[in-house]
Amino acid sequence: SIGFASVGIRVDGSYNNIVVPKNTTIIENGFNSSGIAFTYGRDNTLDIEGNVEATSDDGVALRFDFGSNALSDLEEYRGSYRRVKTYDYFNGKLDKDRANCFDVPLELQGPLVKEVNLKGKLSSKRNAIYIDASAHVKKINFYDKAKVVGNILSRWNPYYNYQEKVFYASPRNGVMLDGKLVFDNIKHNYIYQQQKSLENSLKTKLIFGVKEKNLKKHYAPLLSYDADEKANISVEGNIVGNSFDMSSFGGHTHIDGYINVNRLYIAKSAVNINSPLGYTNYVNKLDLRRYSQLDFSNGVKDVKKIDFSVLTDKESLEVVKKIYEFNNVIENSVDKNEPSLLARYLLELAKNYSTFYNNNKILVEDEKTKDARVFLTYSVGIVLKIGMKLLGIEMPDKM
Repeated sequence: SIGFASVGIRVDGSYNNIVVPKNTTIIENGFNSSGIAFTYGRDNTLDIEGNVEATSDDGVALRFDFGSNALSDLEEYRGSYRRVKTYDYFNGKLDKDRANCFDVPLELQGPLVKEVNLKGKLSSKRNAIYIDASAHVKKINFYDKAKVVGNILSRWNPYYNYQEKVFYASPRNGVMLDGKLVFDNIKHNYIYQQQKSLENSLKTKLIFGVKEKNLKKHYAPLLSYDADEKANISVEGNIVGNSFDMSSFGGHTHIDGYINVNRLYIAKSAVNINSPLGYTNYVNKLDLRRYSQLDFSNGVKDVKKIDFSVLTDKESLEVVKKIYEFNNVIENSVDKNEPSLLARYLLELAKNYSTFYNNNKILVEDEKTKDARVFLTYSVGIVLKIGMKLLGIEMPDKM
C-alpha cells in the first residue's frame, strides 16, 4: 500500500513466530511506512525468505519500536524490560526508584524479538532495519543470498550503573527518566553477580554466513546454526549501533557502506567493507581468527598503485609534511599531558588543507593526479577524525 504511516504486518504480542515465505513480497511505500513492525511484547521470532520493501523517504522495511503513549510518554512509557512513570515522579507521587521501574509486566521482561532469520531481501531508501532505543532485538541471522538495501541502525544502548548495581536504558526523549531494566529470571539483588553475562545478552548479535544446523551431526549442539562456506551476503548501506556485535562465520559478506559497532568477529570467512571516501569505520573490539579475511579499505584504491610523485606543488607538500607529524604530536601530547598540542596541530592541518583545496582542483581529468589528490584528501579526513576523537570531540560526517 501507499498510505501514510501504513504497516504491512504489525505485531503486538509475545512468543509469536512470523514467517514471510519465499515468493512472497510485502510492499509498503507510503510516507513513514513500515513493511513489518514489532511494537509490543517479548520473545517474538521472524523468518524472512521473501521480500520486504518500504522505499519512501522515511520508510523502514523492518521496524522494532514500542512507539509513543497516546496520552504522553511523560505519563508512562514502556519498552523492553521497563515501564516508567516520569510525570508521577515530577509531581511527587512516586519516588525515583519506583517511578523508573513501575510494576514491569511479564510481557516486557524479555527482548522484543528473540531472533530474526533473513534469507530474502529487505529494501528501503534510508533504514532497512531500524531498532529504536525502546526495543531489544537479541539476534539477526543473515543466510546465503540475504540482501539488505538500506542502513541497519540501532539506537538501543543499555548501560550498567555501578553505584546502584543495575542496568538502565535511556528513552528517545531526554526529559523522561531512564528506565531501570527488570529480568524475569534474575532477582534485582543478584544482577551485579551476572553483570558480564547480562551485558553480553543485552547486545544485538548480527550473525553473517550461517545455515540451518544439521542436527544429525551434532549430538548436543551449542549453536542453533552451522557455518555456511558458500554464503554470499550483501548489505548496501551502513551498519551503526553501539550495541551491535557483528560475527561472520562463513562465506563472503560485502558491505557497501561504513560500520560503527561494538564488536567485529570473523572466523574462516571474508568481510569486505567498501565505505564512501572520507568515512571512517569504528569497531570497539576486533577479533580475526585463522583463515579469516577483512578488507577495510574504505573504497580507496590500492595505495601501492597511486603515484604520489605528481604532488609537486607547495600546498600539497605542506599537507603531506603535516600528516607525517601526526604520530610525534600524539606522543608529545601524552608525554607532556598537554592536549592543546594536538588541538593546535589539527587546526594547522585543517588550514593547510584549506589552502591546498583552494588552489588545486581535486577531480581533474588526469587519473594519476586525481587519485593522488583524492587519497591526500581522504588521509587528511582520517587524521582529523582520529585526532578529534582523541580529544573527545565528535566530528560530523557532512557539513
